[in-house]
Amino acid sequence: MKKIIVFFALLICLHFQAEVPLQTSNVEHQKKWVDSVFSTLSLDQKIGQLFMVQAYSNRSETETNFIKKMINQFQIGGLIFMQGTPDMKLFWNNQVMIC
Repeated sequence: MKKIIVFFALLICLHFQAEVPLQTSNVEHQKKWVDSVFSTLSLDQKIGQLFMVQAYSNRSETETNFIKKMINQFQIGGLIFMQGTPDMKLFWNNQVMIC
């Protein structure tokens, strides 16, 4: 019975925590910045921003080269890291930032 009460108390706490939206001090300034950056993109760049590519951080150099090609050629919107260690994901993140 005690475990059930603790579970529901924790569940209620998590529920209320999840409802707190991320607040910024100047939303209008952020919207203007996003619009100014987005307006400088070509149509191909805007389409590229829609793509999220899977990146396996425990794979070969061929995988790394493929991801770099996708970034340079299509200017993809982001990566979804799969598998591998946190250290390898950090290494990958630093590698793609260089692109």
